[in-house]
Amino acid sequence: MDRMDDILNVVRYFLSLYKLHLGAKKGDSALFVRADSGTADKNFKYQLRVKHGGQWLTRRLTVGPIGEDSGAKSKCYKAIYGDTVVIKLPPEQITNYSDYIAEIKGQAAIVDLLEPEIKCITPEVSVLLKNIPRFLKMVGDIEKDDPGLEKKLLKRLGAYSKLHNYLKINNNYAFFMNLSRYSFVGDVIADMHTVDESMVIEEIHNTSEALWDSMTFAAQYGKDRRFAWDQMNRIYDQYVKAINNLFKQKNPASSAPNYKLQEWFLTLFSEKKISFPPSEYPPEFANALNDLIENIIWDSREAIETYKKEINDHLKTNLFRRSRMKMGGLSANLLELLSLLKDNGVAIRDLKPDNMFIKGDSSRISLFLPNPNEYAIGVIDFETAIGINPSGKKFPQPLLGGTPAYATLSNFIVNELLRYLLGDIARVLHLQDWYATIGMIYNVVTGGALFEETKKLLPQIMAMMQRTPMDKDQLVNFFKTNSRLFWSSAARELKLKMEADKERLSAVQVPMVKSTKNVTRAIKQDILYENNKLNKKIYEHVISQNYFSSVKHKKRLFESSVSKIHDFIKVWKNPKNFPKVPRATKAKMLAFLKELHELKSQSEKNSALLDKFDGPKPSISVYDLLPLMFNTVRKGMYKDAWGALVEDAPVAVPHNAKEDLNYEATIVTSSDTGSDDTDYEATIVI
Repeated sequence: MDRMDDILNVVRYFLSLYKLHLGAKKGDSALFVRADSGTADKNFKYQLRVKHGGQWLTRRLTVGPIGEDSGAKSKCYKAIYGDTVVIKLPPEQITNYSDYIAEIKGQAAIVDLLEPEIKCITPEVSVLLKNIPRFLKMVGDIEKDDPGLEKKLLKRLGAYSKLHNYLKINNNYAFFMNLSRYSFVGDVIADMHTVDESMVIEEIHNTSEALWDSMTFAAQYGKDRRFAWDQMNRIYDQYVKAINNLFKQKNPASSAPNYKLQEWFLTLFSEKKISFPPSEYPPEFANALNDLIENIIWDSREAIETYKKEINDHLKTNLFRRSRMKMGGLSANLLELLSLLKDNGVAIRDLKPDNMFIKGDSSRISLFLPNPNEYAIGVIDFETAIGINPSGKKFPQPLLGGTPAYATLSNFIVNELLRYLLGDIARVLHLQDWYATIGMIYNVVTGGALFEETKKLLPQIMAMMQRTPMDKDQLVNFFKTNSRLFWSSAARELKLKMEADKERLSAVQVPMVKSTKNVTRAIKQDILYENNKLNKKIYEHVISQNYFSSVKHKKRLFESSVSKIHDFIKVWKNPKNFPKVPRATKAKMLAFLKELHELKSQSEKNSALLDKFDGPKPSISVYDLLPLMFNTVRKGMYKDAWGALVEDAPVAVPHNAKEDLNYEATIVTSSDTGSDDTDYEATIVI
């Protein structure tokens, strides 16, 4: 069943609920009508109509999908019916009431591990039914504001099987959650990036003087957008001539002031019809004017769209500048959530903006977003969640799955294989939330998806795994090989998008508040670990070379700063220096120094990053943060012994498992060969 079928079933459910709410009879006429064609955010508005007491009564309903369809998991929808309600339709039909209640209680068990540190919203039977007095009276005369309403309903509903239909959509039990008091993280992120058509039109009208004066336009929008202004002014000149000709033809005794011509011209962008009273201009003139405007819109549509795009880009740039502090605060709170999940021993395993909400006064949300201490992030979906500090020896198997854009290959692999290959299952499951958080922070700052191409690999890999029987050894090789494929793709996308969005990602600073201690500590440990490895590499690089043989010179090289090594490189690049040294040897010497420079640069960068985590108000840019987090996740889920990652070219899933098992043979890595034993120490001045 596709999304639109689900939405229509949800609308039918609310129509029946509306009938119940009105006290309408079973045979009373009822229908729903689509009120619009769907907005940019994929929400649809409907009008519910019920004929009751001899007249048609109406109510509005808005329904839309939440997030991606992950295939194996429930589909989620948001409905605005007085309250904002999240509706989950499980992937497998639930027709038994006991199974339905057991599922609700199972999610509540995870919530018990998280609250009060993390605010959670779980499915409740009372979400919609509490607003129907007749229903509450039927099950025991309960008041809707009764604090024990949910428990009382759960206790009594079992005896009222006929009423279970109001917990079902399309004859299957559904889960309902009330999110009226809070805002989805996904909606908050969208607001920080969305500039719609109406905002562009409003900007053009509010700054219309920029259309008539190039200096004003340049001051408002920048000289680099002058081309769009030139195009529109050529069109305006043609438009004025056409209007004057129209006056001569239709109304030679009349004319229009300049401000009127400009006002009419602005309708090119909104495509609205011009109208005025007959006493001002005759109807035939108005019709001819609208025809003229329509022809200009058609003939100049590319120039008009270009101008709109430039205004749109300008508005987005300004919106980003105004939102940078909000983005930093929201990112900090995502890290805080990640840290609290670790503290409370839970892995959600399907974190995404549409599964989380902002815990705070929604009327003040734009004011408190920059300050992460004034609000928190809550979670609404625990379908794939699991406690990662089990009391027994056997680690429970969580539901396999996740949303591809925020999931790793390990999300779809059973515990037994993960334990065999990666060891610490609890750490792997926790790192699944890390990976999702990396994608979400990128989404917060850019509005886009980080692992857009990598996510396409997961359904293909899983399909291949399901249709090709494999023994344990084959399964192990399959996972190793496809892990290499997955992480090569993820590393490549991260590298490309970090550079493409460097300016924006560097502009957003994430305050490292105390509650992010688990994340901060893990990142710092990884940086220290990497620096130890780098220092070892630097030492081995210096010791193994034969150009500087004395202990003094090797010690000097090892201790030299990046800038000092850079100076050495400049000396050796100068063809006038060391004329007796062969060109080939100089080339090798430069190669040695350049590699040393690269190693020391990375070491100094890591040391600088460590400094950003310390101090009274530590913070780090998203540009620096995401690669650090990614390296932590990658090292926890992929072993270097499985092969070097290939980041320089796109990767594709092989057609079948047999090809996949041999995929390593298609990846070629290179290594340096050759050496020079000549001691040129006497010719080198350090």
